[in-house]
Amino acid sequence: MKKLKSLTIILCITLVTSFFGIIAYAAVNDVDLYYKTYITDDKKDDKESEDNNLYFNMDWLKSIPFVQDNFVDDIEDTVEKGWNNSMNFNFNNHYDKTGDTIEDTFSKDNINEIDITTDVASISFIQEDRSDIKVEYIYTKPDIDNYAIDYNAEIKNKTLNITQHIKTRNFSGNINKDNYKNTLTIYVPKDFSIDNLYIKNNLGDINNNDFYSNVSDIIDITTSLGQIDITISNPKKSVKLISALGIVKLNNNSEIDNLEIIANSGDVNIESNSAIKNCTITANLGTVKIISNDELNNCELEANMGSINTTFKKHIDSFNIICDMGEINMKLYDNDNSLISAKASMGDIKSDFDTTKKRSPYTIECSMGDITITRR
Repeated sequence: MKKLKSLTIILCITLVTSFFGIIAYAAVNDVDLYYKTYITDDKKDDKESEDNNLYFNMDWLKSIPFVQDNFVDDIEDTVEKGWNNSMNFNFNNHYDKTGDTIEDTFSKDNINEIDITTDVASISFIQEDRSDIKVEYIYTKPDIDNYAIDYNAEIKNKTLNITQHIKTRNFSGNINKDNYKNTLTIYVPKDFSIDNLYIKNNLGDINNNDFYSNVSDIIDITTSLGQIDITISNPKKSVKLISALGIVKLNNNSEIDNLEIIANSGDVNIESNSAIKNCTITANLGTVKIISNDELNNCELEANMGSINTTFKKHIDSFNIICDMGEINMKLYDNDNSLISAKASMGDIKSDFDTTKKRSPYTIECSMGDITITRR
């Protein structure tokens, strides 16, 4: 009963966050958040025939297990009616826009870390033939006094610090995404490397680039609303990826000592071609998918509401996989003598391996859903 209450609380919080997150996320991403129009054939050029109610695309709900298409349609209709009837925003008010491009250049010498903290931005690294580092910030915003941007880039204590904050005062205006554009691009030499990379972005995607392979020790990325997509090709001591609302993708081609991924609402997709010593992944609402083509010492996986799909092609020393609501599908290639402790409170267990209810280094538990373990 405690677990059911926890799931209910998590679901309520996530749905509320997701609703407002979709609105905010459209500000900097190409989300289908647009005006719904009804134009007859004989009035295609008549602007007055348009219905300027706001339409919300809720297809992201389909990624939640057990959610049917007709339920998603009902949610879309309910959100549209409630939002357009109750909110005081003037959706026809398109503010004049203002913007700028800010560029700063820095010497690559004596920089050991990069620390980025942003409110709203799409963040990218680009490697190119250059001798210095260029930080380029491009923004577009409503041309009004009560909406301001505070941006700064500087080097302090061998750390390149980049900060961006959005300041608003009594602002209730058009949420059209064309009014809010923020892109942060860091151009670095191809041979430039650092020890640690820290990124904290409240709203916006973290885009993939080979530069992440040039971070030698720690990668720590957190985004509240946005996707994280990175590729790693050189060894790392620690990789930590956290997304409150958004997909987390990791393509790993090198050894990692400690990998931690948390997705409160969104899928986690990992493909690893190199060894990982310790792997901890938590998805409160979403699917976890892992393909491991190399050794994995210890693996901790948890999904509160969503399926878990794993493929371990080489030996794994231990795993603890827990799913409260959803299916668990596992493929094991090189654990022939493993005795798996499997428990499904409300569901079936199908296993090509011997199972037990006693403690084991290999544990799988599912409160509501089936467990399938396949020998490959």
